[in-house]
Amino acid sequence: FSVQMTMPSTFGVNRIIDRGTGSYIVISSTTVSGIYSLGVLLADSHIRGSPYSVRILPAQISPLHCTVHGFAVGTAGEPRTFEIRARDRFSNVQIYSPINGRDLFKVEMLGPVGYESQISDLLNSSYIVRYELTVSGIYSVSVTTRLSSDLVGGRLL
Repeated sequence: FSVQMTMPSTFGVNRIIDRGTGSYIVISSTTVSGIYSLGVLLADSHIRGSPYSVRILPAQISPLHCTVHGFAVGTAGEPRTFEIRARDRFSNVQIYSPINGRDLFKVEMLGPVGYESQISDLLNSSYIVRYELTVSGIYSVSVTTRLSSDLVGGRLL
């Protein structure tokens, strides 16, 4: 009698415990979220219902691993945008939640004048930041989450 787990290489089976009752406990770990196929075999044959589909969810959002794309130097009076992408500590894209996604990020622009940017929730764990600075100068741009004061990406833009 044997039990074998077959998963993609990113999914590690750490231990299989025989409970002595005909049931087993499988302890495993992965850092990559997604849909996995879990096959349970007995004497080289799949048990009834195997393989199973297993959904691995991302970990909690990590500001240090969130990403900013498209931020660049602009010209006073011209509208600009950039994108923020919510990620976990393993860089998995977060699963969108209308409750957690609302007002998730805060963008502050400090320079010759302060500016409040507009953030649009794209409903897919991505956010578009729109801004139009009307006074030229050097600005300090910070992106944080409402969950932490840590800077997104670990730095000012």
